[in-house]
Amino acid sequence: MSGHALVEKYLDCVKRGDAEGLAALYAVDGVVHDPLSPEPVRGREAIAAVFAAFKRTIPDMEWRLARPLLEDGERIAFEVTVTGINDGPLRTPEGELPPTGRAVSVAMALFETLDADGLIAEERPYFDATGFAGQLGLAG
Repeated sequence: MSGHALVEKYLDCVKRGDAEGLAALYAVDGVVHDPLSPEPVRGREAIAAVFAAFKRTIPDMEWRLARPLLEDGERIAFEVTVTGINDGPLRTPEGELPPTGRAVSVAMALFETLDADGLIAEERPYFDATGFAGQLGLAG
C-alpha cells in the first residue's frame, strides 16, 4: 500500500472513530511514542485503547491534512490539524477529569516507519502537549 493510501485509511479511521481499524494499520508489535504517555504505547490493543480514550475525550475530533505528505517507501511524514470540543472525560494517571467544554486546536506532525508489509512499525507524533493542556484549562 502506498503512503498516500495508508494516510487516507488512517484519516478515515480517525474520522469514523474506528479504533480497531486504526490499530490494524500498525504492525502487531507497533510502537507509538505519544507525547502524552510516559512510556511508549506498544501493540495494536494498546494503540486502539489510547485512540479510543482520546476520541472519548474529544468526541467530535477532526483531523485535517495540513500539508501534502512525504514518503520514501519506508517512512511517511505528514502534518494534521486536530480540532474538537472536550465533551468527554480526560483520563490521567491520577484519574479522570470531567469535560471542560473547551475547544481545542492542535497542529501535529506524524512520522511513521513502515515494516516490510507496509504497516506502521513505529510512530512518532509531535505536538505542543503543554499548549493542548492549556487549551483545556489544565496548564497555565
